[in-house]
Amino acid sequence: MGFSETMYKDFNKVCIDKFGDTEGNAIIMDAEQSLERMISEIDDRNSETIRWHLEKCLLPTIAMYLSFKKRDDTCNAAYSITLDICQEVAIKQKKRMQLIGKMPFGYHIFKLLAKRQILKMYPEVGWCTEWIRYDKEEIHFNYHSCLYKETTDKYKCSEMCSIFCKNDVTIFSGFAPNIIFERSDTLANGNEKCDFHFKNRKYIK
Repeated sequence: MGFSETMYKDFNKVCIDKFGDTEGNAIIMDAEQSLERMISEIDDRNSETIRWHLEKCLLPTIAMYLSFKKRDDTCNAAYSITLDICQEVAIKQKKRMQLIGKMPFGYHIFKLLAKRQILKMYPEVGWCTEWIRYDKEEIHFNYHSCLYKETTDKYKCSEMCSIFCKNDVTIFSGFAPNIIFERSDTLANGNEKCDFHFKNRKYIK
């Protein structure tokens, strides 16, 4: 499975543009070999959704990061390059959110669909979800466990889990101005939970 079949279809181009043909192709080959190995080890917990997260997003990100990391003793450059690649994808997803965010009744429409979609895309076999609030003013839930945190821990690259958290902030910022996304804690930063707040701007004082 190559990166062209994942969310990161431009990975190969980025490597060549940034590192040149020789080094770029070496990074691509290394990352693809890592990705193939990790996919062969997948435990999808009998869930097509979990498999999608692993194959399309999570494992490709880890594979590219670990390949960059081999060429960067400090890990700082590896983190930065991986974040840039992920943010390009997140920005595209953000643009898809902007339609509902600009609608006068966007929060109401979002509330009608959110719980069903969240439970579908982030099932209990991968996330332990605590629902705190679900009303006309705010949708608030916490994750007490997360597939992304567990998997980055498994591959000993927990430091890069925060990339996925930053992607959330970028993507959900697309709901503005009528739906405001806020978060104070993340499992990636060592907190006990990831808190997600989607607020109806109409009721923000």
